[in-house]
Amino acid sequence: MSNWLETLLLLAEDAAAKKPPETSWMNSPLTLVPLVALAFYVCFIMPNRAERKKREKLMDATRKNARIVTRGGIIGTVVENAADSNEITIRVNDSTRIKIVKSAVDYVIPEKSEESSGSKSSGSK
Repeated sequence: MSNWLETLLLLAEDAAAKKPPETSWMNSPLTLVPLVALAFYVCFIMPNRAERKKREKLMDATRKNARIVTRGGIIGTVVENAADSNEITIRVNDSTRIKIVKSAVDYVIPEKSEESSGSKSSGSK
């Protein structure tokens, strides 16, 4: 029995004599904060920047006589687009004009060139 007790005491002394393992910088909670911030930036901020640049290009493309679709689904032709104003006047039909804010423009309808429309009609009989 004393042999068992001596072994147990030796193991306890040995465990107490060992220093706790030093934590590396990878296990530090302070490392987690910049990693989460980087992930947030890559997932949310960067795509938003690209979307904003795309939106600015769209606003530049809304020149006079461009066909646009608003976020509400209204299709019209730009009649007035002042660079210093936040509003665009669109013509829906001959008697209806609507003033909208520039941010309500969803997309610009691409113009059909006469060459592409002419080749479609001549190809089908």
